[in-house]
Amino acid sequence: MDRKWYKLSAAAAAAGLNVGTVRGWIGKGWLYPEEMKLAYTAGATHYIDQFGVRRLAIMRELLAFGIPGARAFRASMAFLDVGDFRFNIGGETLDQRMLANCRSPARAPASSIPMG
Repeated sequence: MDRKWYKLSAAAAAAGLNVGTVRGWIGKGWLYPEEMKLAYTAGATHYIDQFGVRRLAIMRELLAFGIPGARAFRASMAFLDVGDFRFNIGGETLDQRMLANCRSPARAPASSIPMG
């Protein structure tokens, strides 16, 4: 399967996030290097592949439930890389017990989603 690459601005918009939030998450290592083509010259554009866009969207939804950013990134691994949401991460199983303490997913504007 050929990878599809999207400009950072298009990837952020597709995931319902602003570009600054995505840049912050990239800086924290919450996207895999394989999912990105980063530009290192002034004025050049970053690109994110379709897997990275999916990861951003999953993380945004988990943040809307009140799950902290780093945990949302680890949970995205279970959804995208392992394929089983019951995947055990650091001794904690992602299941209904974990989600029980999360707040309701009020649909906040993307600009109000915390960066983690």
